[in-house]
Amino acid sequence: MKDDSIKIFFQRISKKGVFDLNKVVKNLKDYLKDHKYFLNEKQNISKATDKGNEITLDFIAEKEIDDFYAYKITVDFLVTNLNKVSVKEKKLDKGEVEIRITPRLILDHNNKFRGWLGDFLFKLYKSYVIKDKINKVYTAKLYVEAMGLFDLMKHDMDLY
Repeated sequence: MKDDSIKIFFQRISKKGVFDLNKVVKNLKDYLKDHKYFLNEKQNISKATDKGNEITLDFIAEKEIDDFYAYKITVDFLVTNLNKVSVKEKKLDKGEVEIRITPRLILDHNNKFRGWLGDFLFKLYKSYVIKDKINKVYTAKLYVEAMGLFDLMKHDMDLY
């Protein structure tokens, strides 16, 4: 099996205190839509505990660049001890939140390189023919888009 993805980075945002979870999620969806990603909400679980609600949200955003390259950004939320509070006549959330962002560059997302010969050719193609293009073009663009999302979410969580 060929290695068909390149992890660009892994970032975490953690906050304990007051935040607006609905605003963060809405801006996440808007940002990804504006950048032409197809967004899939993989998981949305909410359960009540004695200290407040616990929410797990997992999003997968994908964008096909061409027949060979695709971008994939996973964003996972874990919110614990969540309670509603009023701050300056505004309904906000209070609790602990951790957000994890992992962008990946997917190579050969249509699986055109198949079988043992395909795996061998894929390795050569990836290591020599398109190596500079991967590093200088595609990973750079994905890095900029994903860091823009990361910065937006930090700003929405008042962590700038």
